[in-house]
Amino acid sequence: MILEKNKVKILLRRGENNFITEALLFELFKLKDNQAKQLLLELEELGYIERIGIEGCWGLAIRGKLLANQNIKKLYKTSSIKQHLNALKERVIYVNSNEKYPFYIGIMKVTSKLPIQERINELNIVYTLIGKKMNPYEFDNLTWQLIRKSKRGFSNILDELTYPETAINEFLKSRSHILKLRKVKDDEIWNIEGHVIFDFTVPEN
Repeated sequence: MILEKNKVKILLRRGENNFITEALLFELFKLKDNQAKQLLLELEELGYIERIGIEGCWGLAIRGKLLANQNIKKLYKTSSIKQHLNALKERVIYVNSNEKYPFYIGIMKVTSKLPIQERINELNIVYTLIGKKMNPYEFDNLTWQLIRKSKRGFSNILDELTYPETAINEFLKSRSHILKLRKVKDDEIWNIEGHVIFDFTVPEN
C-alpha cells in the first residue's frame, strides 16, 4: 500500500462526511494520478471503501468505518526516538547509583529494530533487575519510603511488596509515550532477540 496505516485512517475519517475521490487524495497527500488510482483500488479490494454509484466516488464500507474509528498512533521522528533512548540510559545510571532503590538495572535490551531509520510509534525494551545486598528490614524500609513518596494506596499485599519494581519501571518510562518497557527474568532475556544497550556488573564490596 502507498500510504502507511495512520494516513489511511485519516483518509477514512475524512470519508465519513465526504466522498472519497482522487481529488481528496491529491489534497491530503499530494499523490500522483496513477498513485491515487492504485490506492483507491487497493482500499476497495481490502474492503475499506465501496463504490456508491457516482462516477469517481467511493464511500466507507463497514470495515473502513471500523478502521476510521480506531485511535491513531503518533509516529515519532528518529531524532526524537534517539533522544528518548539517551534519556532512558541516563535514568538507568541514576537508578543504579541511587541508594533509595533496592534493585540495580542488570541488562537492558531493545527488541525493536535497530538502527532506527524511519518513524515508529513505539520502542520496545526489556530489562532485568538485580537485588542489592541488604537484609529484609532494609528492603522493607526502602519499599515503605518509595510507597510514602508515591502517596499510593494498594488493594492487595502483592502490589505493595512489589512496588519497588513498579517504581523503577515508572521512573525509567518517565511518562514517555515512545518507550514500552517490560521487566523479564534473567534466564528469559537471553532468549529474546534484540540489541543490548546496557549491561551492568554488580560492584564488589
